[in-house]
Amino acid sequence: MSEAKQELIRLIKKQPSDGTVEDVMRELIFHIFVLQALAEADYENGIPHEEMVRQIQELIDGWPGQAQQEA
Repeated sequence: MSEAKQELIRLIKKQPSDGTVEDVMRELIFHIFVLQALAEADYENGIPHEEMVRQIQELIDGWPGQAQQEA
């Protein structure tokens, strides 16, 4: 089994048993986002902290169903 598949399985197994598909997808997307940010930082192409916070907030705000949960 590839390392990528093993990582996905590990992330999915860490999710609560009553989690939704959306919860799992959110965790996977966040994980990918963090990995990309770390890779950029390794190559000194990192973005400022404020920009990272803005991008994360956009990701959270744009998530389907997020508006209903906040209400």
